[in-house]
Amino acid sequence: MGRAAAPNAPFALFPITGDDVICPDNPIKASNLQFAYSKTSNFNLKQTDTPVTVTTTEWIASNNGTIKSFVAQVHVPGSAASVTVDLKVNGTTVLAAPITLTNATTADTNVAASISTPSYSAGAVITFVMTVSTSTGMQGVAARLNGVENFQPV
Repeated sequence: MGRAAAPNAPFALFPITGDDVICPDNPIKASNLQFAYSKTSNFNLKQTDTPVTVTTTEWIASNNGTIKSFVAQVHVPGSAASVTVDLKVNGTTVLAAPITLTNATTADTNVAASISTPSYSAGAVITFVMTVSTSTGMQGVAARLNGVENFQPV
């Protein structure tokens, strides 16, 4: 493996192929690296829109990965509202139970889900699903997924 930058360059470029190491002086195998990501969705609605039942594709996995957390919140809880937010991988829920947001939910406060199946495979399609029972006065539902994917050397 060769270095691609001059010795005095502000950073060095190291092509990562196979299971080469990242830095010869303090080796870390490329196969030990992970890519962390965060995906936030407003379900294609404005913050002032009343929620509607919708499924949105939010992530297509490049590599095997792990879901670290999933939260949802509402900007205006409304007066008589009940909405669930689910996280699915390839059409199957990965949560112990969907997150329920109601008119009793504190505005702009994350409600965390319990993740029952955190691992997924390369190519997995990750969707957020909002199901509305009632939405009187509710506005601005959003959800966020945090995860990591295993690095695959080229």
